Amino acid sequence: DDKGKGKGGKGGDDDTTVYVGSLPFNVSENEVRKAFSNFNIVEVRVPTDRETGQGRGFAFVKFGDPTQVHRAVQELNGTEIGGRRIRVNPPGGGGKGGGDKG
Repeated sequence: DDKGKGKGGKGGDDDTTVYVGSLPFNVSENEVRKAFSNFNIVEVRVPTDRETGQGRGFAFVKFGDPTQVHRAVQELNGTEIGGRRIRVNPPGGGGKGGGDKG
């Protein structure tokens, strides 16, 4: 059994990747990696704008141990990176807003 080892690209059903939003546009992968340094992370992706090369204000962090995902969301959601309060959404949370308005 493959247990999701394929390279899906979109990361929708991956239970080890969290969405990190509200990042400063100039944040680096290293800064995000440092914020998650207490956890076993295997990948950090900060999508960049094609024209400017600047970050787009969000990142994806993939964990080596799925049991750490919930703890990371609880510990890091609402903390600051570069003077901005970040949002850490659990897998399947989407990061696209729409719910939880109150």
